[in-house]
This record gives sequence, structure tokens and C-alpha cells, in this order.
Amino acid sequence: ATSFFCGTLFRLEAANSFFGGCPSHFVSLHVLLAFLPWLVAIPLAGFAGFVLDGVFVGASWTRALLLTMVGAVAGYAVLLWLTWPLGNDGLWLSFIAFLVLRAGLQLVAMRRLIARHFRAARP
Repeated sequence: ATSFFCGTLFRLEAANSFFGGCPSHFVSLHVLLAFLPWLVAIPLAGFAGFVLDGVFVGASWTRALLLTMVGAVAGYAVLLWLTWPLGNDGLWLSFIAFLVLRAGLQLVAMRRLIARHFRAARP
């Protein structure tokens, strides 16, 4: 976690020195800083789902992976429709909620799948 935050701070400082040194890029810096919270939230919201993708594929639970993705996409579509008035921020909010919902559905499905597939292996 520490390396993630140090890397993020390094990238932010690099972006600030690159964009901040060019007066013609003031608008770009303003846009970058406006969306910075969303850019920081993406990896935090998405890492669990991507790790669980590997667990599901490794365990050959691809059908459950498909069903959790369908549920997450349905939630994303509903949330995107609800947050439409927020503009670009609504899009970011919907996408981050999609990542969190995907990980949550995968955790619920994984609990059931572990109970079903490893029940016979218990002594």
C-alpha cells in the first residue's frame, strides 16, 4: 500500500511539474486536478475485483464469474441512468460503483462456491 501511494504521489508531482511549467497547459492542469480524486479512487475500488478474477479463473468458476459480471453491469446501467444529471462525475461514480459491486458479488459467489466445492474434501 505504501508503494502505491508513493507511486501516486510521484506521478502527481511529475504531472504537476510537466503541466505546471507550461502556461499554455493551464486548462489541462485544471482538468487533471478536477478529476484527480476519481483517478485515485479507481485502483482502490478495482483491485479486489481483479484479484478475484484470478481466483475464479484459477478455480474454473467461469460461469459464476460471468454471472457476477452480468449483475455488476446491470447495476452499472441503472446507476449510470440515475447519475446522468451529474455529467462526467456521474460517469466516474457509476464506474467506481461497478468495480465495487463486481468485487462484492464475486465475494458472495465465492463464499457459496467454496462451501459447495470443498465440502466433500472436509474429513
